[in-house]
Amino acid sequence: MKKKIYFLSALLLVFLFLDWFVSSQARALRIDRNILYSVDDVFRFCYLKASFYHPVIFLNPNLKILSMMISRLFFALLPDGMLSLRVMSSIFSVATIAFLYKVTRIVNPGNKLPVLPVLFTLTSAVYLLVSVSALAESMFTFFLIAALYLFYSRRYLFSAIMVSLLPVIRQEGLFFMAAWAIVLARQKGWRYLIVLPVPFFLWSLANVVFLGHSPIYTVLYFKHLSPNTPTSVLMLPREFNMNIIYFSLPAFALFAAGLFHERKNKNYLLIFLCVLFHLGFLALSSAIKLFKTGYLSYVIRLIAPSIPLVSIYMGSGFEFLAQKFLRGRKGLAISIVSVFLFSAGMMFGRIQAFQKVPVVEADSVSERQIFVLKEAGIWLDGYMREKEINNLYVLGSSATNKFVRRIWMELSGKVRYYTIVEWRTLLDMFTFKRTPFINEPVVFICLNDEDFEYPESFNKTRIKAFPEVSLEFYLLEPQQTDSTE
Repeated sequence: MKKKIYFLSALLLVFLFLDWFVSSQARALRIDRNILYSVDDVFRFCYLKASFYHPVIFLNPNLKILSMMISRLFFALLPDGMLSLRVMSSIFSVATIAFLYKVTRIVNPGNKLPVLPVLFTLTSAVYLLVSVSALAESMFTFFLIAALYLFYSRRYLFSAIMVSLLPVIRQEGLFFMAAWAIVLARQKGWRYLIVLPVPFFLWSLANVVFLGHSPIYTVLYFKHLSPNTPTSVLMLPREFNMNIIYFSLPAFALFAAGLFHERKNKNYLLIFLCVLFHLGFLALSSAIKLFKTGYLSYVIRLIAPSIPLVSIYMGSGFEFLAQKFLRGRKGLAISIVSVFLFSAGMMFGRIQAFQKVPVVEADSVSERQIFVLKEAGIWLDGYMREKEINNLYVLGSSATNKFVRRIWMELSGKVRYYTIVEWRTLLDMFTFKRTPFINEPVVFICLNDEDFEYPESFNKTRIKAFPEVSLEFYLLEPQQTDSTE
């Protein structure tokens, strides 16, 4: 019986992996389509391309060194392009599912349907979208679930090592590290607590020494004064939030049932604390954002690491309700069919909600605009090579513009990218440090008729325009001064 379960599970995983990988391959090669988080996808891709020439990127507090190093490995081994990073995310997602199945069987050995959390996770629209992105969520989730498996297998040292690496993949790893610290302390595993802060401490120390950031900044890096506007792609409209809540209500009900059913199960303490700290922080930060700015910043992909954890509770909740209201083989069969229908409905409903987001639709470009953007990128790259210019400036308000950021993709990795956040002040996108205007020629990209200030010691020359994509290019050169006795 066990062999059949393993075989069917493996077959299901392979089928789903091939299904979403093949269906997303065309979109992976065409990042200009309606794919959520394309802003971050593009920036991450360009950072990796530039890391050949600017190793300081590996200390960028917005990226985290381990995620960059692993991504850099895939970027180097696989064909150059966004697809290599999406393949990486898919591999980590499938590996996560394998560990999730093992965790479910260890945590709740009496569970007759340990495949339920796998189904709930695989049919989560958020998990699927993250699985074909170029971001670090899939990698982060894999390390988290692998650490859970090691913990419940009583390999506490290796579990602590895996958890200690989470904050150098994504910043929210600090919250999961706190959950581990509490549980290890309760079990008197004091010697393992020493391992937890080491990687993040060393990374923070290197950040302070080499980039000059303050120690507080490395912990609270999201406090940096980078440009942010209510029209950012991360600011989703209320209609989208309501759709997500509507399609999530059954999931919340199952989660609550599982929470009630396993309330006395000590094996669930670590999972509960992880979910509590992670989702609690996201809810609190969203509430603070709403209170301070009036806008609800709902970055839906940030919940991805908690989806497998919530799915474990959902599986237990579903089994609890099935045992209570559906008995015998007939009830079990109905339960399984219901799971498939419920999961499929949630997945398709959420994907429909994603596709209807006005911000996402507005981010798309036409075939003609794709052609013009490539033409503009090739021209700009050639111009900067010819003039030996390595610095590119853009206004902070335009940094995430769908045309501006795609230009960066066509440029050589040697180009250094800066955004102008205020008069005479730049934000170095490689180090996230403020710096004054560089006293050498630079190329400035702006939208049509976009006004910008620049130091009086610079000359401004309009060098090219591409009206079809609303872009203009200027050369800023320091004025030549004659030195006389």
